Amino acid sequence: GRGHTAAVGSVACCLPAGDGAAPFLVSAARDCTLKVWELPRHILEQRSDGGATPIASLEVRYTKRAHAKDVNALAVSPKNQLLASAGADKVAKLWTAGDGALLGVLRGHRRGVWSVAF
Repeated sequence: GRGHTAAVGSVACCLPAGDGAAPFLVSAARDCTLKVWELPRHILEQRSDGGATPIASLEVRYTKRAHAKDVNALAVSPKNQLLASAGADKVAKLWTAGDGALLGVLRGHRRGVWSVAF
């Protein structure tokens, strides 16, 4: 399957920042991975009855083995260009949102990292 193989602990939904980019969803789990999922553009459209348009399934844009232990939290930058992840492996990491390239590792924490924010 394309989904996580362990419990998901953090999810973030990223709507377009006015630059024409597609909306996406990011999930992080106890399987040490983070996944970026494509959201269909119609998710932003409201039906005439005010309800939401159902989504049958999502496609994974990419999966990254993000940490050596559980991924505890994630955050998306205000313009949806960067991701940050926090792990039970005592590090936080910074990634590009578009392709998941690792930009940096923040080491030196004495215990697992439980929160990240921009």
